[in-house]
Amino acid sequence: MRCALLSPLLLAWLVCLMPLSAGEPLTKDSDATIALVNGESISESELMRGVPKGLFGRSRQWAREARLGQLIDLMLMRQYLDSIKEVADPGVVAAGFAEVMKHPPIMGCGCSYQNFDDYLSQNCYTADDARLVVAIELGLTKAVDDAWEKANPGSAGKAALIAREGADVRSKYRRFWRMPISLGVDEHNDDPAHRGPGFAKAEAIMSRLHAGEDFTAVAKDIGGTADWAKCGGFAGMVAVEDAVLFGLDQAHLAALAEGQVAGPLPGYMGYQIVRWGSLTDADVLEYLKNIFDTHTRDEIRDAATARKQVEYVGSGKALAPRKEAH
Repeated sequence: MRCALLSPLLLAWLVCLMPLSAGEPLTKDSDATIALVNGESISESELMRGVPKGLFGRSRQWAREARLGQLIDLMLMRQYLDSIKEVADPGVVAAGFAEVMKHPPIMGCGCSYQNFDDYLSQNCYTADDARLVVAIELGLTKAVDDAWEKANPGSAGKAALIAREGADVRSKYRRFWRMPISLGVDEHNDDPAHRGPGFAKAEAIMSRLHAGEDFTAVAKDIGGTADWAKCGGFAGMVAVEDAVLFGLDQAHLAALAEGQVAGPLPGYMGYQIVRWGSLTDADVLEYLKNIFDTHTRDEIRDAATARKQVEYVGSGKALAPRKEAH
């Protein structure tokens, strides 16, 4: 799930991790309206359902402010996706939500939540909020896919796109596979005088490849990372301008022939053996689709925000940003 979807998310996460302190009692849940978002109401009880019990004083106020911002953002996105008829199928949403319950999304810091309840509490979410986040993400994906197909209809549209932009993408990127080899004790990958078992292993692998063994088969055979058994060392795309990461200059990388193997090259914490290839049409389309995806999502969020009309009423006035308070 994309963290950029909700701008107050980090604040809410920090608030929800604050230690509890003694202070004023919690206000009893009420159905009084505290904000109207394009005419649709958010109630006090809806707000408080996601504020952890036991927060008092300023911590409670911060949690309320952050959660109200989240609810407004969620409501705006849901309203906009409804208006452009980009709503995910309920069955797909249910399946996505079930997966989130089993495997909550990774935090922005790359850490993992302990479980679904931990995911809810740290984000000041309710289960309904989490389900709505899934629905919005799936709706965004559907909107992007529909816009992509409209812009590049069918196989002919994709072929025309590749004809227009493929040469430029291929001039900047290479497909590559890699086998990293760890250093031995006191071994340096940048000093021939301090080579050891890592370099010897890399040389042995290169000998197998020179003898005609398949790169993918060798990568699967030697193992090393969990995904090698599936991809045989395939690592994706690399920019020609990043050739220095592989101990090469840009001209050398750009000139490497299809399927050529280079190594042992200095790599992070060891050596690496790399196989190069030009991008396939599928690679070019995936690259262009990723760029299209990012731009389209931003356009949708901007369009949803442009429709934003928020009126804060009752106790919501104390939570409103000053520039939007009525």
